Amino acid sequence: SENDSTPAIRERIAAGNRCLFGLAHIFRSKWVTANTKIQIYKTALRPVVTYGLETCTLTQQDEEILEVFERKVLRKIFGAKKENEQWRKLYNHEIRELYHQPSISNYLRAQRLLWIGHVLRMEEDRVPRRCFQSTPDGTRPRGRPKARYNDLISTDVKKFKIVRWRECVADTNQWKKNIWEAYNRQI
Repeated sequence: SENDSTPAIRERIAAGNRCLFGLAHIFRSKWVTANTKIQIYKTALRPVVTYGLETCTLTQQDEEILEVFERKVLRKIFGAKKENEQWRKLYNHEIRELYHQPSISNYLRAQRLLWIGHVLRMEEDRVPRRCFQSTPDGTRPRGRPKARYNDLISTDVKKFKIVRWRECVADTNQWKKNIWEAYNRQI
């Protein structure tokens, strides 16, 4: 009701931390390669954290919370760096260079666009489609308004540089292909 997804994100991060703790022995293991650990992160941890967030309106602060969690996991995967006989944590830019994948916030953008494509292909009388296409009555409060879901979709489409997206949505396979190509360009 408050259009605030931060509590939901904090719950998802807590669930991700529980999952990370359960898999800690794998992430600490020297016998498991970094590529395998990344695959475990992408298939077991990231879905736990992002579950249901494609329907939320995320702020920059919310995205930063998610990216902090991702960097925490990636630091466990890649370990520390030895420099001048001393160990130190990896810097954020070093993690990005080692990871070679789009961030968790870009993953959520792709998921959000896949979801909205699904909604727009629904029949007119379905509740999710009616909710997406409706406009609430009343006026918005003074000051900078909170982002609406439609605004977020428009921003995501611009960030992924997808043109004439409402026309592309009708073809499911083409829509998915466009989104994943755009997602992979975000590295």
